[in-house]
Amino acid sequence: MTKLSEQAAARIRAVMAARKISVADYAKQTSQSVDVVSRRINGKVDLSLTDIETFANLTGYQPGDFLNNQFILDDQKAVA
Repeated sequence: MTKLSEQAAARIRAVMAARKISVADYAKQTSQSVDVVSRRINGKVDLSLTDIETFANLTGYQPGDFLNNQFILDDQKAVA
């Protein structure tokens, strides 16, 4: 896994934990299998830009938030 993908995955996991979003719930919301989502957010497969954009859209973040040097975990962002 690339360093940038690792960083994005760690931030996605942090948002999911803060908002109590389960892998199963996220998979259902994005029409993906639990296995596919789990492998991506746990670093077994690199995240794509589409993965990051989809997660950002669902959680009120901007895709770049997961790629920038600094990240602010905000569990108050609007959910799409």
